[in-house]
This record gives sequence, structure tokens and C-alpha cells, in this order.
Amino acid sequence: MNISVLQPKLSVGKRANNLSDLKHMIRSEARRIPAPDLIVLPDCCVGTQEVAEDFAVSEAMCQGFAEAFSFWAREWGIWIAVGHSELVDSQMREVATLFDPDGDPFIRATETDSGPGERGPCEWVSRVTPIGCIALRVAEPIGTIIPPPSPANQPLDLIIFPTPKPNITSAASFARSCSSFVVAIGCALDEGEADVQSIVLDREGTLLAEAIPGKSCTLRASISTHPPAPKCADEWEDVNHIE
Repeated sequence: MNISVLQPKLSVGKRANNLSDLKHMIRSEARRIPAPDLIVLPDCCVGTQEVAEDFAVSEAMCQGFAEAFSFWAREWGIWIAVGHSELVDSQMREVATLFDPDGDPFIRATETDSGPGERGPCEWVSRVTPIGCIALRVAEPIGTIIPPPSPANQPLDLIIFPTPKPNITSAASFARSCSSFVVAIGCALDEGEADVQSIVLDREGTLLAEAIPGKSCTLRASISTHPPAPKCADEWEDVNHIE
């Protein structure tokens, strides 16, 4: 599996600019020969916002932002993993989605409800995909999370970990304990910390690629995957589709 890891540099309150920059980065990678099987982006929730009083975000804005990635996955026939926002009962909630080449959400991890103003627990979602066995979750500080479980009879190939500040020591521990490749990916901000640095590690926790701290850049890696388990259940029909 060939992957491209995009570390964008986004701006708070500049929704149109952020979408334009993300589109350009995805299109540039999708046009490469050979094209990647999977494009990984960080938690891009800040990109949902536009200039308005108190950075107001509507349900339509959240939906439209997610639909943009669905469209780009379908347009280029690639898998795209990205963190984004949704609005549920007037409460913002973080979501991490893996869109398949048809633009459908194949893996979807989300925060759980924990009351007004409180963030609920977040769980890993692991599934076997046609390109490998992948685990995904919403953004959290990497040192606070236990490693993900593997689906039955299928070892993990790739752990995608959106995190505010990637940490190579914790990521390497994940890679070794799960014997899986790991992408720990952060989002640089115009007015954020300058040391956000995305990384890719192999199954032994060895660093394969690292981004320029605080800059917009792209990492590329080739990942070896396990053969699919025999008679693996087809879960395509269980996926919630974005209308």
C-alpha cells in the first residue's frame, strides 16, 4: 500500500482558503504516478470554520466540509482519511472518517455523548479494507491512549492517529505493541505551535518519514500489508452513507 501523508497549514476562520489549500494538496498527490492508494490528513476541524461572530459553525458547514473529501475520494478514485466536525443537537463533535474510492465512509470514528460541554470517550475503529487492515480514531494527545484492537483473525497493517502534537516515542510504542505501521499526524496552524510534526513509522517503531515542523508538507511511504483473512466478512452494507 502506497500512502501520502499530508500535513497542511490551515488558518482559523478562513474556511474557503483552507478548502482550497486542502484540495490543491490532495489533487497534487492524486495526480502523481504512481498515485497513492491512500491519502491521510490530520484533524482538520479548524478548516470548517469561517469568519463570523464567535466563529459560528452550522450543520450545513460541517456537512459540506465532509462532503468535499467524499467528492475528492470519488473524483480521484483513492482512499482518504481525515478528521472533521459534525454538529449534533447544537454540540460540536469531532469525527474521523476513511472515505473509500466511491466517496462512501468505510470507517467512521466519533466522540460519544457525555453531556453539554463535555467530551465523551473516544474509541478506536478497526476494519479490514481492500488495501489493508486499518485502525482509526479521533484526535487525542497520543500519550493518553491505549493501542487499538485488531479485528478478528486479521493483524493490523496501519494505525492512523490524528493528534494535536505527534510524539515519536509514544507512536513507536504503538507500532511495536501492535506490530503495525503508524501514521501520527498533526495540523499546523498559522497562529499555532511551530513544532507540530507528522511522522510515519514501521512495525518495529523505526522512523520512515517526518514532516518539516510547523510547515505545510507531504510525506510518502510504502507499507507492506498482510494477506486478507479467509472468508472475511464483507461489512460494506453496514456503513452509514453521507447523503
